[in-house]
Amino acid sequence: MRRNLGQARDSGDDITAKPWRLEMKRYARIVVYKWLHQCTACCRPDDIPAVIARSDREEAIVIMWYRDWKRIAAGELAPLEEEK
Repeated sequence: MRRNLGQARDSGDDITAKPWRLEMKRYARIVVYKWLHQCTACCRPDDIPAVIARSDREEAIVIMWYRDWKRIAAGELAPLEEEK
């Protein structure tokens, strides 16, 4: 993993961790937390909450807790499976 300290000047990503290119953002209020908390409240203990959102004429994005994303990126979680 490599932190790109000059990225703001060079228009790059914040962190490179092959094959990931990560852009970090922080704002006082982000409405997607409301969506993620709503999803989390419906989860059972072993569930992983994730929100899929899409704006008009944009590709869908996935919003999830960083702790869960780290486990997926590290290969600690099994692939998606259909609920029976």
